Order: sequence, then C-alpha cells, then structure tokens
Amino acid sequence: ADVWNMGIGGARMEAFLSSTVPDYAYDICTIAYGVNDFNSSMPVAQYLANAKALLGALVDRRPGKPVIAIAPIPFLSDKTVNANGETLDDFRAALAVAAAHLPNVTVIDGRTLVPAESGMFVDGCHPNAAGARAYAAGLLPIMQSCLKR
Repeated sequence: ADVWNMGIGGARMEAFLSSTVPDYAYDICTIAYGVNDFNSSMPVAQYLANAKALLGALVDRRPGKPVIAIAPIPFLSDKTVNANGETLDDFRAALAVAAAHLPNVTVIDGRTLVPAESGMFVDGCHPNAAGARAYAAGLLPIMQSCLKR
C-alpha cells in the first residue's frame, strides 16, 4: 500500500493545511496533531475547526481511501493545562468530534500506541527508538485493518 504520512515535526493543526492537500494518490493517510497545539496554547475551538477542515479536505481529495487521525500520544510533563486552561484530553476529544461524521476516517487515541513511560521517550514528548517501535507496532494492524475495508 502507498502510505502518506502528513506529519511535519513541530507542526500545528493550522488552517492553511486544508487548502494545501496535494493531489497524491495514496492508499492510506495518517495525521497526528495535538501536542504542539496544546503546548503552544492554540484554542481547542480553533484546533477543532482546523481539524474538521483538514479531515474534510483529505476525504474529498481521495474519496473512499482511509484516513487515520492519531490523537496525542502521552506527554510526560507536569504541564496539565495550557495558557487557555485546556488539557490534552480536550484536544483528543476535539479530534474525535472533527472526525465523527466523516467516512473512512478512523481516530486512534495515541496513548494506546506509546506507553506513558519515561523509557519510551527522549524528553517526555518525543518517542525514542523503543517508543517509535511501540508506535509502529500498534499502528500497523490498525492500518492493515483500514486497508481491508
């Protein structure tokens, strides 16, 4: 299968993303946003609007092709709320709402992919090799299942 990972390190769920979806013939697309949005205090309402627009654009670009939206993995920090008083769980919930009525979009809770253990992270935010292996091992069967639909 031809996989398109739309991830960009340090990126946020910005409004412009929905207007820049390339005409690429992928079989499955994965996106993972939320930690940088939380950490930079993007309002959850803006994140939700941007997520709806991006997911809608991805569905429209390649009708019938699966899109996997990965909600934030664990963030091992003492920061439990951002400057807006919002939590990572608020961002996780917003992504689920954004995808709720879109065909072929599967939302994965990133906490199911990487255990919330310091030995899985370089810095409490970015997975190390063990964390990346756990992420891949958890994501692969989900991707395979989505491709069979």
